[in-house]
Amino acid sequence: MMGTRRTDGEGSYGRTSDGRFSFTRQVTLPDGRQKRVKGEGKSRTLARQRCERRIAALVAPPAPPPPSPKTVGEQVAYWLDVTHRHGRATTVKTYRWVIDHLITPALGDERLITVKASHLKRWITDMEHAGRAARTIGLARMIVRAALELAVQDELLPRNPMTGVRAPKIPRSVGKSLTIVQAQQLLAVARSHRLGLAIRLILGLGLRRGEAAGLRWQDIDLQAGTLAIAGALSYTPETGVVYGATKTPEGTRRIQLPDHLVSGIREHQVQQGEDRAAMGWGATDYLFTSVANGGMLKPDRLYAAFRTIAKEVGLEGFRLHDLRHSAATFLLAEGVKIKRVQAILGHASAATTMDIYAHLLEGDDGDALERLQKRFENEKPC
Repeated sequence: MMGTRRTDGEGSYGRTSDGRFSFTRQVTLPDGRQKRVKGEGKSRTLARQRCERRIAALVAPPAPPPPSPKTVGEQVAYWLDVTHRHGRATTVKTYRWVIDHLITPALGDERLITVKASHLKRWITDMEHAGRAARTIGLARMIVRAALELAVQDELLPRNPMTGVRAPKIPRSVGKSLTIVQAQQLLAVARSHRLGLAIRLILGLGLRRGEAAGLRWQDIDLQAGTLAIAGALSYTPETGVVYGATKTPEGTRRIQLPDHLVSGIREHQVQQGEDRAAMGWGATDYLFTSVANGGMLKPDRLYAAFRTIAKEVGLEGFRLHDLRHSAATFLLAEGVKIKRVQAILGHASAATTMDIYAHLLEGDDGDALERLQKRFENEKPC
């Protein structure tokens, strides 16, 4: 700039090095910052007009998004496709059921721009009056809220009308835990069952059903005595049996195996080799396989195995998932700290573990898995 020529009450005129006029003005931005804005032109008027246009662009509030013709049903379907295209098959199946049975019939034809918080509150109240479980209602609300939030991000909505709309409080359901004697009885019978090792791993390490079904030989290091949870099997009629990610990123973990389970895996390896030879199977990557062809095992076969074993020892009232709960209870009883139990179980956070098991005492970690397996192995059932 060659120097300021004139200053009025709103800004300063000047000349640029190439002889053009300039107009500079200091403004306060919406966030409180001060900024000098300049416009240039062949005349003072043009320079000032350009400066004013730049100021207007900086300080003017953003224009609201135009009304979208999209419906809630279309947006929810879009959200599911965008965010869960490669999700766990069982999760997607559950979401589709909730969308088809609870969201689409009530909200599917409603245009995004016309949905109000009062509509959503009435929808949740209607589900309560229809006797829907609080957990199911909470899942439906989560899906709609996430879909509408995606619409806000795409500038189809100025704000999310689900914000502030509450779902019923979900009661905490605490699974049942076996006693040590019951666990010993269950493990004793499991030793003679074809899928007994899976039951022993679920009870001894707190694995999820899909994690146990998805164990591969490459996940086992018998020399180091470790087991890696790298994924899980799931099944739906549409997809069949598929190997996918664990329930949460924290579900991917490595666990030090007690000697008792290392021996059990070695024995299972030998037995699987004999089965392959007898049945004419090809090579398999998985510890637990279909008896028909040595292929991937449907996870619900572990339910069937557990029911058979549990019935034999009089534990019909227990679920397979109660073995995972039992493992956590036993570990805490052995003195393992909450953070370590979270790592063993693969919970999303220690807060989740604390929320479920805070009523149990904490203590020192040590080699609790080994101590626990010795209790299972050495103490005789009554």
